[in-house]
Amino acid sequence: MATHPQTDQPTKHVLVDIDVDRGRTWSPKQLQYIYSAHRYPIMYGGYRSGKTDALVRRALRYSLKWPGNRGLMARYSLGESYDTLLVNWAQVVPPELYEIATDRWGWQITVKTEGAPSSILVRALDEPQKYESLELGWVAISQMNEQYVTKRMWDTLDSRLTWKLPDGSHPHYSCFGEANSGAKWIIDLWSPKRQEEDPDEEYEAVEVSMFDNAANLPAETVEALSRKPEWWKRWFIYPCWEPLSERAGEPVFEDHFDFDLHVSPDPVTPVPGWPLIRGWDLPGPVAVVWFQVLRNECRVLYELQAEPGDAIEQVKQVVKNTHNTLFPGFACTDYADPAAFTKSPTDQKTCAELLRPEIQLLPGERTITGRLEAGRLWMDRLNHSKPALSIDPRCRILIGGLAGGYAWKQSAGVLLPEPQKNEYSHVIDAWLHGLARVSALGDLGPESEREIMGPRVFGPRDEL
Repeated sequence: MATHPQTDQPTKHVLVDIDVDRGRTWSPKQLQYIYSAHRYPIMYGGYRSGKTDALVRRALRYSLKWPGNRGLMARYSLGESYDTLLVNWAQVVPPELYEIATDRWGWQITVKTEGAPSSILVRALDEPQKYESLELGWVAISQMNEQYVTKRMWDTLDSRLTWKLPDGSHPHYSCFGEANSGAKWIIDLWSPKRQEEDPDEEYEAVEVSMFDNAANLPAETVEALSRKPEWWKRWFIYPCWEPLSERAGEPVFEDHFDFDLHVSPDPVTPVPGWPLIRGWDLPGPVAVVWFQVLRNECRVLYELQAEPGDAIEQVKQVVKNTHNTLFPGFACTDYADPAAFTKSPTDQKTCAELLRPEIQLLPGERTITGRLEAGRLWMDRLNHSKPALSIDPRCRILIGGLAGGYAWKQSAGVLLPEPQKNEYSHVIDAWLHGLARVSALGDLGPESEREIMGPRVFGPRDEL
């Protein structure tokens, strides 16, 4: 009997002489996922990337390889389970291999195997009693990124992997799934950053995009989705490990920010002899952005987002240490939200006073129009036919906000002329407060601009 190259799965079913895969050619990433030996593999990426097809094929594999196995395929609602899981199952799996019937909570698929038949429950996850008492050999969740699918739900299902086969042994237990980009709990468990900081061999993320599945899609579909805005494609076409904020309105910098153009593939370094600018957003969760403005170039170098409870004095020390470590010898000018000069009702001190004498804040741009216009100006500007704005790829919050997380407020379906406050707004506001003030220098004469902006040579400074 023929077997799939480098896998354990027969290409011919043992009971009926048919092609299990119906002649379909799976992509390398789909095969990686289908035959993964990890306990917790997921396919992670954008729309139309073949994730659900691969999920039901992996479910078939667990049913055929371990006769008598019992698994669960689920989405949050029963209607979604039918519209995707059952429909994709029927498209992927030959009808000769299974029978399907309704049960109390959804459907049960009986898979014909060489030994005892395997069973697959197709259910919703909207009520715990539908799954929390099951004994299972595997679990497959489609659209794990949906709002009401949680880590607690995932952990509960993982705890139900106790099924024994008819001979008393147990199958390879696995919780697997597929998800679009953006869900924080998924990012916390499967992201490359998490695996770098706390490696866990039981987790595997197979990253996919629509283009990995282009051979199975209509050409017009691929073309239409390719024309979507870059911020949209960032989360909905490609795999993205940044949390997707709840967008109340349209992205503020849509049609201005371009990920491929404005985000450098390599770390951005400052130009010697030119001062740095630090933009600050405070009070509130303090954010600081280091950048450099040359005559026709803006280089964004580094971002810092403090925790909500961090004291101003603590942040000051972190900023000083960061500056002296990353940018020794560079002088800088600090611009902040004008609110930093408002006295606190508790101690009658301003944020600016708490940062002195080491850090001397200057008021940033007061008007939102001025701040946003400065951002758009640099995104649209060219420098010798190349983008004038270059952002270090490590500025993850800033990039996520510019790519769409920084969005207009909306009330009763009406867009309001003010960006919403969210996890991106502090870093972006910090950058814009400084950027707008520095960009205003273009109104000065050439001598004044040279005097203020350099280039100049600065000696090392121990305290900044």
